[in-house]
Amino acid sequence: MNVDIRGMGVFKKIFKSDDLAETPAAKAPAVVAPEKSKAIAPRAREDKTFLKGALLHPVITEKSSILQAQNQYVFAVDHKANKLVIARAVENVYGIKPVAVRVSWVQGKIRVRGRRHGKTPNWKKAIVTLPQGKTITVAEGV
Repeated sequence: MNVDIRGMGVFKKIFKSDDLAETPAAKAPAVVAPEKSKAIAPRAREDKTFLKGALLHPVITEKSSILQAQNQYVFAVDHKANKLVIARAVENVYGIKPVAVRVSWVQGKIRVRGRRHGKTPNWKKAIVTLPQGKTITVAEGV
């Protein structure tokens, strides 16, 4: 008679070798996983209304106009948008798939009016790189 000690902790059980063959794990039928459907449900944040709202406005500064010569465009984006959502939003709005997207947070500035101090809100900025030969008309006459 072979003895097998199973379990951990304070309560250890001793099973005979005959009992090992009759354990519930040995008798249980194999569980078959249901087939997964090939259609993948869309993510909640990637719907078209969010994609349009992901790009808030283009940032027009001296630095961003220098970057436009290198096929890079700067946008203020929604604070919840990630790189994938920003790339899809640019593709959806402008019809051009970006090569790269870089994202950074811009700290708000401290403003003083008389004796009152305040701070403008932080905002998220995206620098989108387009393929060679593709351009976006961000702002004309500025």
